[in-house]
Amino acid sequence: MQKGAADLLATRLTVEGGVRAADARAVEGAWQRLTTRSGHVPSPTDGRDVAAHVGAGRLVQGSIVGTPGHLTLASVVIATLDGAELARASVEGPADSLPSLLDRLAIRLLSGAAGRDSARLAEAPTASLPALRSYLAGRNAFRTGRVKIAGARLQQATVLDSTFALAALELAHASLWTGDGDAGRRGKRLALAGRARLDPADRALLDIWSGPMLTASERIDQWRAATIAYPDRPEPWYELGDVYYHLGLSAGVPNPFRLAEEAFQRGWAIDSAEATGGALASGVSPTVAEPLKHMVEIAQTGHDTATVLHLVAPALAADSTSKQGWYLRWHRAVALGAAAQRAFWADSQSINPEAFGQIFQFVEFSGVAAQDYGRAANLDIPYWESSGGWAGGSFERAMVALDRGRPREATRYLAEIENGGSTGPRERPGGWRLGEGGDPGWIHLTLYWGADTLRAAAAVQRLLAVARGVSMSGDAARDQLEARCVLATWRAAHGDYDYAAATVRQLRTARVRGLHGADSLTLEGFTTLCAALLEARRATALRLADARATLHAADAASQRFDTFLPALGANLVVAHLAEQQGDLPLALRAVRRRAGMYGFFPAWHLSSFLREEGRLAALTGDTVGAVGAYRQYLALRPDPEPEVRPEVERVRGELAALPRAPDR
Repeated sequence: MQKGAADLLATRLTVEGGVRAADARAVEGAWQRLTTRSGHVPSPTDGRDVAAHVGAGRLVQGSIVGTPGHLTLASVVIATLDGAELARASVEGPADSLPSLLDRLAIRLLSGAAGRDSARLAEAPTASLPALRSYLAGRNAFRTGRVKIAGARLQQATVLDSTFALAALELAHASLWTGDGDAGRRGKRLALAGRARLDPADRALLDIWSGPMLTASERIDQWRAATIAYPDRPEPWYELGDVYYHLGLSAGVPNPFRLAEEAFQRGWAIDSAEATGGALASGVSPTVAEPLKHMVEIAQTGHDTATVLHLVAPALAADSTSKQGWYLRWHRAVALGAAAQRAFWADSQSINPEAFGQIFQFVEFSGVAAQDYGRAANLDIPYWESSGGWAGGSFERAMVALDRGRPREATRYLAEIENGGSTGPRERPGGWRLGEGGDPGWIHLTLYWGADTLRAAAAVQRLLAVARGVSMSGDAARDQLEARCVLATWRAAHGDYDYAAATVRQLRTARVRGLHGADSLTLEGFTTLCAALLEARRATALRLADARATLHAADAASQRFDTFLPALGANLVVAHLAEQQGDLPLALRAVRRRAGMYGFFPAWHLSSFLREEGRLAALTGDTVGAVGAYRQYLALRPDPEPEVRPEVERVRGELAALPRAPDR
């Protein structure tokens, strides 16, 4: 291909974060040295030799033939390492349309050399070279963990070509990681409009990502089915691993982290096998954003330091300064030991502040490196507040205070949120779920996490007026049912079971109009779970004949609905009732499910779960489990408020009385 056209094509083939043209002068110099060397015999491998000399992983060779009025451009992309052909394309057209011909050729070459995305692009192509380059840049960013950049580039691709269905699908995908709801909705809308142009596996992904809200077990089953239908695509395996990791505990799945690791490794193997053109070093996943973070966390939780170090090394070689990079650097420091951890925190001014939240959440849920819990939380909260999230900062401070056994301090921070305009159930802050905000939230935090009882008593009085309402439509009906449930829970906790019985009947017969989608499912789950818990409480306390059956119904409802209703403390209630009925194994299983989605702040009622887990594990003979839970509990509470100190000292005494267990 003539030099001018070659330079124009090279510019078109450059993708941000991906392929880029080698320096033209370096290439020309290497070619001159090779071909003018004494005794040199021209060889088909000359081009690869030059490419290798200048450090290029790929070689583009091509030709232009034709007449003064008509041209044919042909080109091939070859892997420098082994000479494998990655893409071949040709275009033809009027000689005065060379720029357009080069655009078309570049589109075909980039699409054909896009690894496992090549087949996807063949089904859902774009005629816009800028859109394709933005798409590929977004994919490169996503696969190396730079999810915000990925979202921006994929958004740009859909702006440049709103019919580019694959870019829209990947925008929806990236939004699951960035939390950008507007981008996610745009991606889903455009992808659904172009659904017919997607391949069957991508249509399946779209249907799940754009589908209705589901319970944890339903979501797990959905991704299991996707892996069976499309076993050779990595995305369903990554998604299955992700739902096992976040939802498996809550859904009662045995060994969810082992299953998550197996699913991640299956997707990893597919990804690695499909990588081409020297894109992979041996054993290095081409994807960071999806499997690697959780694989590192699983290895760290299992104290497998060798695997942690093996996994983070290639990722940090590619990126060590982003949020993901600093988070992985922290994991490396934990794996290396105390001196490395001290060195990590000594450089805290340089750490990407977005990493503090990830460190805090991992420590909170796993108990690993518990000494970093307070430091990471204290650094994360100012970042939230400086980003305009004062309410989020106050909420995080309150949750940390409750974990630390400081209910009066928590009350001050929760009051800040109230004073900011959230004073009751009808003024629940956006994003808060049933049972979390306003007066219901106060009551649940008091019942299950030791919050201020005087505040809770006042909240009970305010909820009485709400519970007396008669509307059966929309938000008003939702708030009435929520108030009735919370009041019945409060009264049952204080021995009034008649109100509980009446509330169960109301909850089970309620038919609310005007709620749709997630709101409808959440309310259905709320009424079902609340009724089951109230009925089991009543039957157990009154020693009714159906007490055992109601306990199992409450346990099943908790596994189904607790994921999106964590404030209700369902598993604490089930554990308490199971212990009263003499079923300690069920009680221990329930507390180990904890509340909500694993790994997502806040870990509702965490210190209460740890206290009960330690106690129940000791009663069932699981000394290692008891020691681990008690140690994490004590690490959370180095300086409790005076009224909480007796509980902390009791736990300390129970830990000391246990047989010595190995350090975790």
